[in-house]
Amino acid sequence: MQRRSLAGAINYYVLSMGEMISTMLLWVIPKATLSLLAGLGIPRFQYDLARAYYTARFGEQSPGKAAMWCRRAAERGWPPAESLLASFYVAAFGVPEDPDQVFYWNRRAAEHDDAWGQSALAWCYQQGVGTKPDPELAFKWWLEAAQQGLPEAQYAVAHCLFSGAGTPRDIEMADQWCRLALKSGAESAAELLRLIEAAA
Repeated sequence: MQRRSLAGAINYYVLSMGEMISTMLLWVIPKATLSLLAGLGIPRFQYDLARAYYTARFGEQSPGKAAMWCRRAAERGWPPAESLLASFYVAAFGVPEDPDQVFYWNRRAAEHDDAWGQSALAWCYQQGVGTKPDPELAFKWWLEAAQQGLPEAQYAVAHCLFSGAGTPRDIEMADQWCRLALKSGAESAAELLRLIEAAA
């Protein structure tokens, strides 16, 4: 009972902090402490431990451990863990390659308002990964991620609007999204902007 109360108190504290501050703090927590907190069942720490094994933060990259801790956090509904686990299934990192799992976990992350999950779900619909190709749903989810400020999604929205993929062609809106993507750091948007300007 005390263990569950402690886990709840720590989880509440982490969630009440700003995302950037909590992320900064988590990157300085020693491995033993992080493992203990993850073992308490707190998804934020389970996810960070998964990332630590993924990036070899403690000098050890372990696909199996990364996938295990990521799955635990994802199963508890932590959106960044859901989208990271989906990427593991794409790359066969600690888990077998599985298009159905890619789609499943990206959809869960997207439905939990994770911008990376939304963008990855759009990619699934565009490419037909774990589902039938659907350009309109691809555009819908890229737009959701773009509105959250994800540069890659802003570029994808601009590209869809320029080419008319999944949405009516709209050069003016494509120009606006492309400029926003470029300003946000999507370097690939520069070439698209040249094409848009030439077509205007």
